[in-house]
Amino acid sequence: MEQNRAWGLSGGTLKIIALVTMIIDHATYIFVDYERNQPLYLFGRGIGRLAFPIYCFLIVEGFYHTRSVLKYAFRLFLFALISEIPFDLAFYGTIFYGGHQNVFFTLFLGVVMMYLIQTARTKFSKEQVVLQTLVLLASYGVVIAAAFYLQADYRMNGLVLILLMFIFHGKKASVAIVDVMMNLLMGGKIQYAGALSAIPISFYNGKKGISLKYFFYIIYPLHLLLFYWINNFML
Repeated sequence: MEQNRAWGLSGGTLKIIALVTMIIDHATYIFVDYERNQPLYLFGRGIGRLAFPIYCFLIVEGFYHTRSVLKYAFRLFLFALISEIPFDLAFYGTIFYGGHQNVFFTLFLGVVMMYLIQTARTKFSKEQVVLQTLVLLASYGVVIAAAFYLQADYRMNGLVLILLMFIFHGKKASVAIVDVMMNLLMGGKIQYAGALSAIPISFYNGKKGISLKYFFYIIYPLHLLLFYWINNFML
């Protein structure tokens, strides 16, 4: 992605941007009443639309740079399980809600999808293009079906975005165009704001930056529990 520039935004900086915009989004959804304060609600949720595309981009980058894809996928799946009760409590007021699962499931499925595609690419020769295509389609179909079955956040749209960023990895302009187009195609006046995520993504310089690896995982369930507690016991 024309990376290794001395200037620009590191992966750590992008994580912070995604984290802050996500927290603003969740706080707006939980604490701001749409009917009473529509402008503030739309503004806060609009800011929050930047988070998911940036996380998708970072997941693709993580896939290419991790030393173990399987450990990477397991870590995402583990935090998907850990985060589910806090997610359901914060957004639905119950310990378990089967109609909507947290974003870690989507990111986990994205890594599984990339792993299956990468494996198919390396296992089959160019002469086996038909077999390779069938395996690729089957892999994508299985992951999409899992996303719908689990009711994972963003479902197919999220996985399509990850897939396209994976396909165009290393091509800065293409990734930005894909990001903008997917956010516009997902529809809704709030989701259109997600197209702005192409700006920080375009300034990625290929550097890791600040690590704090587990902090960015742990903060997800923790902030949801905090918001649930504030909403139910302090307001």
